[in-house]
Amino acid sequence: MNKSLVILIFGFLFFLKGYSQDTVFINVHSFEEPINNVDGDGKNLIARSDSYLYQFDNGGFKKITKTNLIKGRFTWLSQSADPELLQTYSSDIISKEKNLNADENTKFLPGYFQEGITKAKMGNKIFICYRGTVLEYQIRNYYKIEHKSQSIRSIYVDDSIRVIASYSGIFIDSNYNIFSNIPIPGAYYSNGEINKIRNTVYINVDNLCIYDGHTIKDVLKIPNKYKFRKLIPYQNKAIYLTDYSVGFLDLKTHTIIDTLLTSSSGFNDIETINDNLYIASENGKLYNIPMNGGKIESYFISKKPIYDINKNMDTLYIAGQDGLYDYVPLFKQVNKILAHSMVIQSVCIDKNILFTTYKGLYLFNDNKVYEIIRNVEFNKRALLKYDKFIYAGSVEGLFMIDWPMVKLDLIPGLTPTILHQVKYSQYLIIILIITLLVFLIAFFVLRRKKLDLQKVIYKKEKITPETIKELMLTNESIISVESVAEYFKTSVNQLGRILKKHNTTPLHLLQEIKKEMVLDMIEKDIDLPKIALRVGYRETYIKSNFLK
Repeated sequence: MNKSLVILIFGFLFFLKGYSQDTVFINVHSFEEPINNVDGDGKNLIARSDSYLYQFDNGGFKKITKTNLIKGRFTWLSQSADPELLQTYSSDIISKEKNLNADENTKFLPGYFQEGITKAKMGNKIFICYRGTVLEYQIRNYYKIEHKSQSIRSIYVDDSIRVIASYSGIFIDSNYNIFSNIPIPGAYYSNGEINKIRNTVYINVDNLCIYDGHTIKDVLKIPNKYKFRKLIPYQNKAIYLTDYSVGFLDLKTHTIIDTLLTSSSGFNDIETINDNLYIASENGKLYNIPMNGGKIESYFISKKPIYDINKNMDTLYIAGQDGLYDYVPLFKQVNKILAHSMVIQSVCIDKNILFTTYKGLYLFNDNKVYEIIRNVEFNKRALLKYDKFIYAGSVEGLFMIDWPMVKLDLIPGLTPTILHQVKYSQYLIIILIITLLVFLIAFFVLRRKKLDLQKVIYKKEKITPETIKELMLTNESIISVESVAEYFKTSVNQLGRILKKHNTTPLHLLQEIKKEMVLDMIEKDIDLPKIALRVGYRETYIKSNFLK
């Protein structure tokens, strides 16, 4: 197939993806010579060129060798009493029922409609013979999208109310069959969770707000960098989460009673289990605060940020930048159950774990991963199950996914990614342990020498906002608080104490420096993907914050 046609097909289909909700492009199949037609009976699928006949098998087309093709340019499947027996006939005419009609939904085609385009259906897939190639699509009628083109930040649903928060407004429905497109007055957006406590709907719009039945009203604002992100009930109070603090809130007066923990690196989620409060942090640690007044503990989960805590029975499932973990508080045991890029939220359904990422929605079951929705950037704090639907908020809108249809119809037809667990012999483990011990001894000896030398070098370094800015401008690998601290051979906490003398914090300083860098690169007409890579922001964040 012509290379330029392949590029046209992929590019145009990607562009039209948003216009065809239920029909999604999967693959383009190329052959030795142009294909004249496709045909299928629901179980079998064939493709015909001038010289060859192909049968679809195990994801690809295989040539059928013993076939008589002299009676026509097109080949069709014959009705057979035995579904395992493939019978065909050839003709020079395409019948109406084999054609893709102009009045059908043809928005998914990579170009204009033309006569003679044949179609075939196999399960939940459609195959189109288009300009000598076979285009493969999947019919995805198991979901629909509401509030299209809006970035959905949080969803709350119970038997009496449905609240949907987005960057374009906050929408409230009492009739679940109708999605309101009129935002509730009082708040233009929400960046935190929606929580309901004692029949009061709390909306974390940076400030803490409530819905009074008509409007959204501010009830509490902390006059500094702290922004409200979540509330959970505890006894006659509530536990609040901001970007950098966790504490108790009086629900009657809406005042902060006590601050339990603060952090310069930032917090992402909280959850309670067995009178213990667990906090997910940007520094990869899981903090545990015993509510009976015991000692605060922390558990190292990952070197990268952890975003979400999902409670299921006596287990916490922790979503992070490098995968999905489970943690059993009773045994204080952390286990990485799935290595995956940017797991931002999860929800447990029966024995399944649904999780969202910046590149799609997936299902994890029995050490297998199934791709449910691909190439969609999903948001934090925007995944839940209510009744038979999964609600998943994304930058493209609110996905409403029919869970029974996914479980019964979709998953059996998907090819999962199987995660192999390697088992090592006892002798190999002993050898590896001895090797590791030798390596560690050598490593610590060399590291001690290196640290002694670095003390001489770095003791002359002066950490100031100016030196940090100069460092970030000249070193492309330093774009996070952790990398700045590592460069100066200090800890994040120590860096925070130093910058406090300059009336700033590491995170705030880096945000200001990155803002200057973004604006400078935009002015120089540097491509957006390069800007995003340079400063570590997503392209969508740069568009919404710097290009408006």
